Amino acid sequence: KLKMALLSLLLVVVMSIAANLPSTEGQQHYDVKGVIDVFTYESTLFYWRGTMYNLENIPCKYAEHASIWFPEYMNKSYARIRELETGRIVTNISTTIGWGFVSAYTDYETDTVWLFGTHANRCFGSNGHNLTLVQSWWSVGPDLTKWDTSPAFECNETYNIEVTRVTNPSPSLPPHRFMMMLEPFQFAINNNADGNLSHGCHKLRTHVVKPYVLFTGWTYINSTNPNAPSGGPSMRFNPLDNFYYILTGGHTVHLLRTQDFHNWEESTPSPFISPTPADAKASSFCNFSKVAAHKGSPPRGQNFPKRPFIPYWQDNPASWDEFSNDADICCMHKNVTDTYIIWGASTQGRVPKPPLTGSDAETNVVAMAHGIPLQKFLPLYFSN
Repeated sequence: KLKMALLSLLLVVVMSIAANLPSTEGQQHYDVKGVIDVFTYESTLFYWRGTMYNLENIPCKYAEHASIWFPEYMNKSYARIRELETGRIVTNISTTIGWGFVSAYTDYETDTVWLFGTHANRCFGSNGHNLTLVQSWWSVGPDLTKWDTSPAFECNETYNIEVTRVTNPSPSLPPHRFMMMLEPFQFAINNNADGNLSHGCHKLRTHVVKPYVLFTGWTYINSTNPNAPSGGPSMRFNPLDNFYYILTGGHTVHLLRTQDFHNWEESTPSPFISPTPADAKASSFCNFSKVAAHKGSPPRGQNFPKRPFIPYWQDNPASWDEFSNDADICCMHKNVTDTYIIWGASTQGRVPKPPLTGSDAETNVVAMAHGIPLQKFLPLYFSN
């Protein structure tokens, strides 16, 4: 009887402790590090040969636009690569001049960095350009300064694009090694065994039927849109649980997952990213905290009073941090033991409130989940 009484007492104590522990359900699992630059557009973090990099889309409003030094960049958007830790510019990719919505994907099996983008000169919006062609670029050599390029996919009109490696594809889908997400909510597959993602273009197929045809390039799959806002998509296949995870949304960012692209689960909490006061910190990433007292409003080329990030943006986040958009997440590599997240915190083209000046206010913000690799981070937002 004494033993039973002690066991019952122990159970009561354990249950009491458990009831008073803070629940992780509904909580965010990342820490916001702050802004890494102002007036850069969509960005992709990637890991390659031991270093974290940031692929950035650069509009003409950016203070250090390459046209200041190189006339061929005049009035054109382009993509560039920087080291995330130091902010050192590795390269301005000259073959991306006049292109936009460029994103990065690292193929660790072939030791190649791939870029994908559409023919949209972001210095003049995206109207009037060929948004039905996805262009590819791939790294040549050891230092990310040399690139080849080729058309990759003739598609429906699209904007942002993201590619992920798939190691154990769902049996409900045609065989594939790679998946491409195109905005809004379009998905294409590629089964090239050689890892070449630049060849083979296929127009939209209205349906895919068995027996499956093994295409040599990209082709659409059937899919059902999730109940979530479209915009700035990002995608990662997780080999730990065989789910396809996407980030989407232009005002707030939503995290969802699927295995068949018809049935979707949304994260808890949702949205995954929304404006918070932490967005207004000046991050040490890209050396921004050391230049934040000089960089800020207005955008390049606009004649308004100057309002540096420190103190104006930092002290007045409600003036500009209205929307969270165009998020990306990194990285599926065994040597990367933290999760990195990047997104736009901005007015989304709207005029900021005083004391900021100029036509709009754009930043990119980074967050991290320390000690949690991406493949373990993503399932934390789902019940099983």
